[in-house]
Amino acid sequence: ADFVTDLVEHGQKVVVFTGYTGVVRTLEERFGNNAVTLTGETPADARQVAVDRFQADPNIRVFIGNLQAAGVGLTLTSGDHVVFNDLDWVPANHWQAEDRIHRIGRVGTAFATYLYAPDTLDGFVADLLEQKARMVEVVEHDAAAQATLIEQVVALVTAQGAGDDG
Repeated sequence: ADFVTDLVEHGQKVVVFTGYTGVVRTLEERFGNNAVTLTGETPADARQVAVDRFQADPNIRVFIGNLQAAGVGLTLTSGDHVVFNDLDWVPANHWQAEDRIHRIGRVGTAFATYLYAPDTLDGFVADLLEQKARMVEVVEHDAAAQATLIEQVVALVTAQGAGDDG
């Protein structure tokens, strides 16, 4: 909560993701009417209201969300900083959640901070996330190289086919 408080005191709007109800409650108490919350417990009709308030109301400085409930499909471009209070096991879940503030309509720089301490479960998960991210990069790089090769073959076949007609 102190890290988020420092960001807010420096004029930033902050999106916080956590999987722990206790953290949600602590942040709600700390920021009171200057925060909105979206978790799995948030009724469907209140979800868009929370998003709209965060987006439009300059007094709403903190969006508190559960990674599964709020990490996908929302536009939170008025946020300046995403803070992950705890870590999920899947890197793509973090990347998707980061993209909530990094979407079309975003003005200015966006930041993401992952909070964890070494020699803790989250420290262990952070190491695993880095390994998984590197594996994703390798797979994407190999797929991109193969796609280039396929494009070259298609261009060659297309060129030969065009030459046969002439």
